[in-house]
Amino acid sequence: LDEVSQGTLVAIAERLERRLYSSAARVNTVTEPFRADIAARIADPGKVELIPNGTTRAWLEVGESDVPRRSVGVPEDRFVWTYAGNIGLSHGLEVAIEAAAMLGTGFQLLIVGEGPVRSALERKAADLPSGAVVFRPPVEAGPVARVLRASDALLAILRGDLTKSVSSKLYDCCAVGRPVLAVAEGEMRRLVDARGAALGVPAGEPKALALAVDRLRRDGELRASLAAEGRRFAGEHLRERQAERLAEQLERLAAKRR
Repeated sequence: LDEVSQGTLVAIAERLERRLYSSAARVNTVTEPFRADIAARIADPGKVELIPNGTTRAWLEVGESDVPRRSVGVPEDRFVWTYAGNIGLSHGLEVAIEAAAMLGTGFQLLIVGEGPVRSALERKAADLPSGAVVFRPPVEAGPVARVLRASDALLAILRGDLTKSVSSKLYDCCAVGRPVLAVAEGEMRRLVDARGAALGVPAGEPKALALAVDRLRRDGELRASLAAEGRRFAGEHLRERQAERLAEQLERLAAKRR
């Protein structure tokens, strides 16, 4: 009934957030900017811990395999760059569609997944030449990993305003041993640029993305370097190790309460 203003709702939510953080024995978060932000809001910043997202050994094993392109429906006569995952508001995939329009023949943007903006993206891509952008329905992790392995390059993308976030898909993409285009600003770009684990691309700039895709097609040494360093980066971020850290943390907390 509009009796509570937007500002009032935000204030109530922020008070609840601070109370939850303060009452918690431990607070875990997945990126350093989020950790620092939460730590600045509470009296005991030491109880905030960074446990980042990661990948699994199954994805790393796919990166050691040879996946024939025909077996997973990836064309052999195009440079295929693939996005797989949720097609949501946070990704800014319209930039990829615009980049695909600039690249012309010889390239294919493959989008595997479902989400609230897929229909809008399909309409945006409808007037492009046949094969420039292809949409496929979502599939299970095992089959989609094989599609990624068979592709020439992979896309991990976030909107430019999500500077504190890191796409969870970044780690899986790096694991399969193909060069990754990391389209983002802030923390995700910092991570990949510091390690050379992916080719960083400014968010919201289709021309920059098109140039990066074309650069990967032309530069085999760069592709190999990014793929190798990406796999090392992924191997350092295994979910089983993160789970072990979380279990150890819970055991320490439980011991203090005995």
